[in-house]
Amino acid sequence: MQRQDALALLAPLRLIKMISVILLAAGTSSRMGDTNKLLLPIKGNPMVRQVAKQLLDSPLDEVIVVLGHEEPQVRTALEGLPLRFEFNSDYHLGMTSSIQVGVSALSPDCHAFLVCLGDMPLLTAAHYEALIHFFEEKKKVCPAPIVRPADRHRKGHPVVFDIRYVAEIQACKEREGCREVIRKHRDQLVEFQVSEEAFFRDVDGKEDYLKII
Repeated sequence: MQRQDALALLAPLRLIKMISVILLAAGTSSRMGDTNKLLLPIKGNPMVRQVAKQLLDSPLDEVIVVLGHEEPQVRTALEGLPLRFEFNSDYHLGMTSSIQVGVSALSPDCHAFLVCLGDMPLLTAAHYEALIHFFEEKKKVCPAPIVRPADRHRKGHPVVFDIRYVAEIQACKEREGCREVIRKHRDQLVEFQVSEEAFFRDVDGKEDYLKII
């Protein structure tokens, strides 16, 4: 009976601690010409699948993939993985529209979420775990932290948001990200000081891809 009581107490704690991921996979890869960079091979997988697999191997509770450009091809590249999919019909309007689709799909039990780029294949499950641990430690002293990787003057990804910012992100007017939300709550911004290149290396053009492989 005592064990059942203890498990009953643990169940709501697990829900409170739920952390989600919004994986952005809707962009047009305009700097790659006619090639969708998310489908380029990395370690034997399409890039977006490599990113998703690392997220799934980390201590995260759900991964929401926002699709848009070439949705059937990207969905096929992720086939068989335990992911949730959302489609952004306005993906051509910029990254912010995809983030807004993602936050609208967050589970009710989510208390924080990562905004992850589909073109950062050097990040591993260990990187995500370190970032999550840092966020949880800051959550103990900061009411609604926003955590961003940083190294000197460089700002990295992914960014971790407390759930309290969902409404402001949904109302955000800028096209490419949620910088205005971060600026407004600079007092809640905590930089995760890290030197690993993986937090700062995305794939914009062909030269970036060649350097990574």
